[in-house]
Amino acid sequence: MRLTLIFALYVALCVPASTAVAAREERFRLFDAMLFAGGPDTSKLGFQRLRIVDAHELWPPNGDTSDPPAMGDVRKIVAGGVGISGYLVVDIEPWNMLRGTTRSDARQKYIQTLDRFRQAAPAMKVGLYDILPSRD
Repeated sequence: MRLTLIFALYVALCVPASTAVAAREERFRLFDAMLFAGGPDTSKLGFQRLRIVDAHELWPPNGDTSDPPAMGDVRKIVAGGVGISGYLVVDIEPWNMLRGTTRSDARQKYIQTLDRFRQAAPAMKVGLYDILPSRD
């Protein structure tokens, strides 16, 4: 009991108040990426819209999804912005990261795609949806 009291006094007297204030200001961020028509407005609950781009934006209709998106398509996506969250999520489903020889090819395509987004908008925060390239 006495040791607990001494520790509590130490924390109260020695830990800078700015640390406690900074911890209180840090917020857990929530994102909404639902695409349902007429869905709920989750912004009232503190959710921020999260933009996810997939094949219909990454490639033209009937485009070749076996190659990374063209720089022009990436620029169009970037021009559309990311909204209040500041994040853009790229969802690429055609590339297989689970099978042997196609794995390294897919990894290179992911890297090229992310590099194109970084080149088009260096300050934009871009991430991948669902799967991450694995290291050898």
